[in-house]
Amino acid sequence: MLHSTLPYPDCNVLICFLGRSLLGLYRDSVAEMLMALYNEHHWQVWKFDRAPRSYYRRYPEVQREFVHWFEKEHKIDSLELWYNYSAVEIEAAGGTYYRTTNALVIFKIS
Repeated sequence: MLHSTLPYPDCNVLICFLGRSLLGLYRDSVAEMLMALYNEHHWQVWKFDRAPRSYYRRYPEVQREFVHWFEKEHKIDSLELWYNYSAVEIEAAGGTYYRTTNALVIFKIS
C-alpha cells in the first residue's frame, strides 16, 4: 500500500505516481488526500512536507498535539525549557502555522 511505503511523502514524489489531477481533488495537498483516503490512520500532520491550508486553525487540537510531540521529542519537561528553542527550530519541526516567538506559540496553544 502507498502509505506503508511512503509514510510522509512530499508532493513531488506523489505527482510522479498519481498525477496532478488526483491531487487536485484535494487542493494539491498530499496530507489532505492521504488523511481522506486513510482516515482510520492517526496522521501527524506536521511530518508532511506541508500541512493542509488552515489545518491548524480548523483543528486546534492538532496545535496541542504538535506541542506535546515537540516536548516529547526534545525532552521538554517544564515550560522554562521552551526558552531554549527558537521559532525557527519549532517551524523546522513542523510548527509552520505560527511564524512568531515560541512564547506566543505556547500562549496560543495552552
